Parts: sequence; structure tokens; C-alpha cells
Amino acid sequence: MEKLETIVHAELASQKALEAARSHARDLFKQAEAQAELVVLEAERETAGQIEELTLRIRREAQATADSVAIEAEAELDRLIRHAEKEFEPAVRAVVKALRGD
Repeated sequence: MEKLETIVHAELASQKALEAARSHARDLFKQAEAQAELVVLEAERETAGQIEELTLRIRREAQATADSVAIEAEAELDRLIRHAEKEFEPAVRAVVKALRGD
């Protein structure tokens, strides 16, 4: 009878140990899930920050390019206006001469 009690006692102790191990495993799993969620959230925040930085850098580069193109276009326009102004007076004289029949 003593052996049977010992076996039953050992079985109960084994079941308690198994339940404790399962409970511990569930707790560890829940902690791992929570940590994984935190890692995902942090990665999303970091990615959003990187996207924002890249967007800002691209906008700055685009603005610099646009400014450079605008400066070049303005310089070309000035050159064309100066050229047109130089040619205007001789062209007017030629028209007047032609109208006079000279």
C-alpha cells in the first residue's frame, strides 16, 4: 500500500510539475509575442522616420535641381533678350530703309 501511495504521490507531483512547466511555457510565449509586437512597432516607427528623411532629402535635391534649372533658364532668357535688343535697331533701320526705297 505504501508503494501505491508513493506512486500516486509521485504521479500527482509529476502532473503539478507538468502543469507548472506548461504555464511557464505559456507565459514565455506571451512575453515573446509582446516583445515581437514591440519590435514590429519600433521597426515601423524607424521605417517611417527613414521614409520621412528620404522624402525630405529628395525634395531638397529636387528643389536644388529646379533652382539650378531656373537660374540657367533665366541666364538663357537674358542672353536671348540682349541678342534681340542688339538686332532690333538694325532691323528697324532696314525696314525704314526698305519703306523709303533706299
